[in-house]
Amino acid sequence: MDTLAFLGDFAPGFAVKGCQVKVLTEPSDFFQELCQRSEKAQDRIAMAALYLGTGEKAQTLVESVRKSLKATEGRTRTTFLLDYCRGNR
Repeated sequence: MDTLAFLGDFAPGFAVKGCQVKVLTEPSDFFQELCQRSEKAQDRIAMAALYLGTGEKAQTLVESVRKSLKATEGRTRTTFLLDYCRGNR
């Protein structure tokens, strides 16, 4: 770990215990986790992507965000950062 100590001089960091890390090995696991956490969010949701899409997965993700907004009566701060040029293709 000492070999990586120099990184603290160039970028912020934070300590994390290995037992607090969940490794997601499949894209479907990542998507499921993203939807679950979005749905349970109470304070804020922030996502960045090249585009959102119009397919079933995009609709599922948007519905997860919508459920969070409904559960918190619209108090969940929600931000989507998308690539404007990508969305116009």
